[in-house]
Amino acid sequence: MFTFSREKMLILVFLLISTCFHISLLAGQSYWGIGMRQHSENQLIEKYPFTDKDISFGISYEYHDLGGYWLLTLNYAPELKGTNSIKKVISPGISLVMTENNWKLGLGFQKNYIQTEIGENYWDDISWQLLTGYGLKLAGVLLDLYVFLPFTSFNDIRFKSNNLEYGIAAVFKF
Repeated sequence: MFTFSREKMLILVFLLISTCFHISLLAGQSYWGIGMRQHSENQLIEKYPFTDKDISFGISYEYHDLGGYWLLTLNYAPELKGTNSIKKVISPGISLVMTENNWKLGLGFQKNYIQTEIGENYWDDISWQLLTGYGLKLAGVLLDLYVFLPFTSFNDIRFKSNNLEYGIAAVFKF
């Protein structure tokens, strides 16, 4: 009998959903990406699992059509630093991103699956994220640079540099 850890199961579900999404919408173009994100100790989200300069690594699927695309992400943050007792975080998310030339602007949400050092596992509340970015085309690879602003309520949005997170992804067309 096969056994899967929660992390492997989330990756398998992500790949299955993104494959079904791609098959059902064959009119547009599909892209897969790998990347990383530098988190901040965000004061807009209560009990945010990340501290300053925590890094997560991720995979993404993009379905492009007309002037934008759907962005499905799955990030994994091992070995978090800081004063919290969190061991690792897995963050699935979805965003709708509008594009104009190489510029990107989007809105989405994510949810974090958190594992603590004492063995507790739980999901936190859904958080929103604004994102903006710029895409560079380099010899068959798209290099996407992102700035994220995670938040829980539209009334609490504050554009301060210590609330911003930064990401980079290498994206390939399939």
